[in-house]
Parts: sequence; structure tokens; C-alpha cells
Amino acid sequence: MLVWWFAEGVLGRSTQPRARGSQHTPRNESFPNYLVWHPRDHASFTLERPAAGPLPAGSGATIRIIEVLMARQPYLLPADSLEARRTAEIAADDVFVDSRNLVTRLDQGGTEMEARLPLSGRAALRLTHEWSDGPGGARLRSTMRLGAAAGALHSPPLRMLMDVEKVGRRWMAHCVEEFGNFEHFLPKLFYAAQRASA
Repeated sequence: MLVWWFAEGVLGRSTQPRARGSQHTPRNESFPNYLVWHPRDHASFTLERPAAGPLPAGSGATIRIIEVLMARQPYLLPADSLEARRTAEIAADDVFVDSRNLVTRLDQGGTEMEARLPLSGRAALRLTHEWSDGPGGARLRSTMRLGAAAGALHSPPLRMLMDVEKVGRRWMAHCVEEFGNFEHFLPKLFYAAQRASA
């Protein structure tokens, strides 16, 4: 199920009922699955270069991810164009992420992607999600390494521009929320996709 999600499901669209108390989401509107995964923080997921194999967003794919960690407003809005979301007001203390990532691994045990520095091509960020069967469902472990290969985030000028502790705290909360949200929509999407392809 998780391999399907990261390789194909995240690229699709689905119809979602209006959340209780929501003023923004019309009943049963179609949304990109990436926005459904984390309605508050996710803004855009673009497959810039598909993988060579049968899994479009599998190993070798290049993806662009735009997120606002701990955003003050949801990005799951009726107007689903990237431009409309970009022009929405973003609070000054939100952590804005716009990264191009190479998927270096996607298999039954997890996925890994890295964002590389434009000039050197060295990894500035490496994100790994590992999963296995656990009691009552899947067990997930996420690890983000910043600047491990390139040492980019250890330079004093860059550290002054980025509050690394704040980014880390927000990213941890974001991961807990997005992976916790899977139980509310992923099984339904996965089994519907399996029935449609049978």
C-alpha cells in the first residue's frame, strides 16, 4: 500500500467529503491526493521527470515538493491552481519548502529522496521513510539529514538565514500529522485503485 502511494497514489486525485466545521471545502470536491495527505501544509507535488520503470514516482524520478510547515491556513482550498495557493497569505514565521528531489529508492521497505545543491550536485538534504508491518498496521520511521553530504547547513551564513531547530521541530510535527492522516483516506484510495486496475 505504501509503495503504491509513493509511486502512484500521491500523483492522483480523489473526491473528498467536506471536513466537519470546514468553511473552505465544498462537499465532495476533487482534490490532488497530495493535498488530501496534509491539507494544512501541502501546497504542490509535481512529477518533473518520471522514473524509467513501471512506477512513475519510483527510483530515478525527480519530484518538486512545495510545503509550508505548520501553515496557518489550509492549502486544501477550492481553487487548486498553484498560483492561487502561492498568492494566499503566508505568515512570516511559517517554514516554506520548495525543493526538487531525486527519488533514490522506493521498495517494499521504504523510500528515500535527496535534494541536491545546484552547482555541486551534492546532497543537501536526504529524507528516508522506512516501513514494516507492526501491531495493528504499519510501523514507520522517518529520518531527515540536512547538509550531511555537502556540509551546506554547517556554514555560519546559512545557519543565520535558517533556524535549524525550528525547521526540525516543525518537520517532526508535520511528519506525525501526515503519516497519522493515512488511516483516514489511504486504505480507501488503495483498494479503489486495485479494483479499478483488476
